[in-house]
Amino acid sequence: MEPIVINRKESKLRVTPEWADVCFTCGTCASGCPVTGVDGMDPRKAVRMAALGLDQELIDSRFPWICTLCGRCEYACPQGVEILKMMRRARGLRQREKVPGPIHKGVVMDLQRGNKLGIETKYLWELVADSLIVEPWSEEEVEKAHALRDAQYERDEIVLEEEEEE
Repeated sequence: MEPIVINRKESKLRVTPEWADVCFTCGTCASGCPVTGVDGMDPRKAVRMAALGLDQELIDSRFPWICTLCGRCEYACPQGVEILKMMRRARGLRQREKVPGPIHKGVVMDLQRGNKLGIETKYLWELVADSLIVEPWSEEEVEKAHALRDAQYERDEIVLEEEEEE
């Protein structure tokens, strides 16, 4: 068996150089993740892989594609590690021909609605809040979250379809 080479300085997945170094590896992110344990992975392990420069192993794994991008991990993280950015980067670095076929529908849905489940953003945050046993977000908090999401999408040049007002 070949040894795994760890090359921290050349990680393509870390958002900023110090980003993954602040991770406590406490596992709080994994406790809220709906796909923890699938293929023996969880958000904490993915963050450690990025911190250790094991980018290609994470990019080639199924975990970035199984991740629902629901944000529970990032919301729960006491250190504010930007796990969703890392997962999006891992997806973006995978060769197009190696992206799982059925995943394309989920990716399109994520780009259009902000999540792979196709749930309108305002309802998704209510579900996330309920599952974390916290009070639902105020209108101000929802608007702030939308502004952050929109800024991320604008930076990544992602066009969202407008959600219909009820």
